Amino acid sequence: MSRAAVLVVMLRVAAALQRPRTVVLTGGPCSGKTTALETLPGRLPCGSKVLRVKEAATLYHERGGALPFSRGEPDRNELWEAWLVELKLSLENAALRKASRLPGPSVVVCDRGALDSRAYCADAAAWDRVLALGGWSEADLAGRYDACVHFSVAPEEAYDFGNAARTETHGDAVALGGRVLDAWRGAAAAHGGPAPAALADAATFPAKVTAAHDAIAAAAAAPPRDGPPPPALALPAAYVVGQADRVARADDLAALRDPSAAVLRHVQRLRRRHELQQAFRFERPKAPAARAWAANVTSR
Repeated sequence: MSRAAVLVVMLRVAAALQRPRTVVLTGGPCSGKTTALETLPGRLPCGSKVLRVKEAATLYHERGGALPFSRGEPDRNELWEAWLVELKLSLENAALRKASRLPGPSVVVCDRGALDSRAYCADAAAWDRVLALGGWSEADLAGRYDACVHFSVAPEEAYDFGNAARTETHGDAVALGGRVLDAWRGAAAAHGGPAPAALADAATFPAKVTAAHDAIAAAAAAPPRDGPPPPALALPAAYVVGQADRVARADDLAALRDPSAAVLRHVQRLRRRHELQQAFRFERPKAPAARAWAANVTSR
């Protein structure tokens, strides 16, 4: 093997060892996940640099996006939810792409993940239709994440309506938090995705945030997964927000539905093609001698 080929092997193995980990913070509204994310230090005790991913629904609201639910049309709600899933994936992929270019280990921490959308669907059949609209599988979505931390909703006396995107009553928030937990548990049982670590109520909110930071640090310090880097295709957030807003406002949804879903599925096909290319590049240098040599070099 030439020196150039050995260097390629070493770089690929080193990249795999530094593959960014992805942690989801989830739960019902007003559970503390956003505060925990915002107060997370830029570097964890294990040395991993932290990259934060904002909640997609909050970003959508901040950019003036309309909500579809008042029209009472399930087809509209499901297509809009599919675009919200795409917004989550694009935001995460942009952060993962940035993390993969950083020296040293890193962790991407997300305010909600793609599987949260399951809790906002009317039933399992509606979730299946959302997945079909985007060309996704639940197994693929679950496999994107290394760990999940679930936050319980704040007590009723501390429930805060200060977030303009928050419309749920306290009872609705508790029920939604339970559905979110069920969604992640179900995906873990069915597909081997990360089982959600449920944070118990703490005596004080700062104690809850500290417990969340400890859970994130533990997830970041776990051994990295072997495999190619995740697909990095990320659509511009402004474009995705615009597409979801069109769905919410369209007077003639029937004319918009098929072309809109076709765009979603085309994006996913591009991601799969990139994933196959990355897997091929990663698998080629796995000769035992090359791997042993690269492991020996990188351990010095």
